[in-house]
Amino acid sequence: MSVYYVSDLHLISASQEKTKLFIKFLQAIPIPNDTLILGGDIFDLFVGNKKLFLEEFHEVLSAIKELANKPVKVFYLEGNHDFHLKNALPRNEQIVVDEERFSIPFNGVKIYVEHGDLIDSKDYRYRFLRFILRSIPFKVLLFLIPGRLVRKIGDWLSKKSRKYTDGINEKNNRTNHTRKLFRDFAKTKISEGMDIVLLGHSHLEDNLELETENGAKGTYINLGFSDSAIPYLRLGGNSRNNLEIIRQRFS
Repeated sequence: MSVYYVSDLHLISASQEKTKLFIKFLQAIPIPNDTLILGGDIFDLFVGNKKLFLEEFHEVLSAIKELANKPVKVFYLEGNHDFHLKNALPRNEQIVVDEERFSIPFNGVKIYVEHGDLIDSKDYRYRFLRFILRSIPFKVLLFLIPGRLVRKIGDWLSKKSRKYTDGINEKNNRTNHTRKLFRDFAKTKISEGMDIVLLGHSHLEDNLELETENGAKGTYINLGFSDSAIPYLRLGGNSRNNLEIIRQRFS
């Protein structure tokens, strides 16, 4: 039995080669009794209650649903580009959708998963926007707005967000600042008893063994972002003592 982790693919359309590659990954990699963790921003824009997105990414959603029939346990953590996925995926024991975080036990270790968009506690503008986007009044408004208008607004927001996640603002040394924020956050979770911390969002690839001030040790992994391949993590082994942590690319 293995645990697989994928995050921040930012799939743009059904015709994109990367989208087709991800479908092949879903069909070929996880086998019965495996676990798949989708760590957010799998889609560059997806609003789960709009027909436009449900139709555009029908094959991806179908491939995820088929995993549940194998059975593969699927944990989908929403990011800041994919919202309201509970409306797009079946609610059953095999598929779990959450907006915040997951903590998953695996062969004696504790895996902590969070997308990472809330790690910067001083990013007040984004936090306010996130609160609005996930509020009940906004959900109601989404039902009333045509899907094409939602896409236009979402594309604009996506471009704004990308400036942050890709570390464009070098004048403020944002890349180094963000990397430190994420590493410090991972240390905090390790000090709280987590063995493996999986984060996304920043697009800053990281793979570190960390030790906290209280002597706790753990692993922090961020898969970063690839324009063409599907970066993924595989956790294997049958006990804590022979745990395998392997980073790979599906291409």
